[in-house]
Amino acid sequence: MKNIIELIKAGLFEEATSCAPEKICDDALFEVALESNITACAFAYYLLLQKDTRERHKCIEMLLFSFFCYLGYAEHAVYSHMLLSLEKSPDDVDLLRGQLWLFSSPDNDIDPAEFRNIAKQILLIDPTDKQAQEVLEQTCALEGLAVTPLGEGLPIKEKIKKLIENGRFPAAKKELSAISREELKGILRAIAHDKNICAYDFLWMLLAEQEAADLHSLAAEMFEKDFCVMYAPIPGANVVQAFHERRARELMVRCY
Repeated sequence: MKNIIELIKAGLFEEATSCAPEKICDDALFEVALESNITACAFAYYLLLQKDTRERHKCIEMLLFSFFCYLGYAEHAVYSHMLLSLEKSPDDVDLLRGQLWLFSSPDNDIDPAEFRNIAKQILLIDPTDKQAQEVLEQTCALEGLAVTPLGEGLPIKEKIKKLIENGRFPAAKKELSAISREELKGILRAIAHDKNICAYDFLWMLLAEQEAADLHSLAAEMFEKDFCVMYAPIPGANVVQAFHERRARELMVRCY
């Protein structure tokens, strides 16, 4: 496994996945994360690009929550992967329970009705769940209070920015047809400049759908101008930047 660890830390993600099974790659990934090396995060996103599964999202949730929680708005990025996982497993009770932790967050701006529905879903599966019972009681007490949906009433670009920076990726994705690709990249640059890791996280979601040179170039730019500067010294940041630069060049060559 030592060889796989070194490949990950060197940003040689393709080589790591080609010479080891998924379980070994996962074990090596967490060994790298124990060193607070950001290549662990980038490698987890790379694995998601290869295979978009519930397990891949869970891996990223664990990394962000346990090892890279110091990154700006990491909890919002964790929430985004919970939402994306629920799209794949809408009846997963552990995922539903995981979302309830946000209810007590001081930064919570979600309509209580959403939490009430989550609590009801949990109780249909496990009627004895105490946390769900408590949330249901509290949200019922708040019923009738006006809560403006996130981004509602804002110009479209501001709405998309608000959704992305708060980890509401599925909702943001639905709005993307209303703006150009260059406008989207401008929004992501602004979010990254605000020290918000959700910009990089959302960028990988786009890459998982269709890998493109300009998106890898933008990721490299985020590390060069924002994340490397804001979180210096962050182990592995320059390696992640180099990985994205290399992938951008490779994809550009394929176009010719």
